[in-house]
Amino acid sequence: MENPHRQDYTKSAFDIYKHTKYKAWGFKKNQKLDTWLKMSWSILFNRQMTEFDIRMLSDHCHKLELLDFKVENHEKGLRSLKHEERIKRQGEFIGADGYLYKRKVMFPLADGNPKETKRLGGLLKKQKEFNETRDRLEKHFKKVNSIIWKGKKYRIDKWKI
Repeated sequence: MENPHRQDYTKSAFDIYKHTKYKAWGFKKNQKLDTWLKMSWSILFNRQMTEFDIRMLSDHCHKLELLDFKVENHEKGLRSLKHEERIKRQGEFIGADGYLYKRKVMFPLADGNPKETKRLGGLLKKQKEFNETRDRLEKHFKKVNSIIWKGKKYRIDKWKI
């Protein structure tokens, strides 16, 4: 059973951040953005927000804003995204209680023995070439049950490995 607080509220919190920053607050000098965000996020998450929570969520929303800008530029072909940025975008979300959660992202394992991997890759490549050659010869010589190849006589039906 999944924890009810682990529902993804990132889009809602981010929409509130953008609306508050650009429309409601409007860069007024006599008021702080944090007080506006504290009121709106308190209503969204049904709890009192501390200064640390507000700072954490606003920093996370600011990073999301920058990542969205990078994604738009990447789609236009102007800039490439780094792997860490893609993982960060997919791996972090704001829960229903207003805390930042991280999804576990599995990275591919490092190659423990590169020499052995290279050797096995070579063997697999040789076997693949042999199988392709055998299949080609079977197509051409269906009526023949044996073939002489490189000075040796082979029976086609016994080639299967």
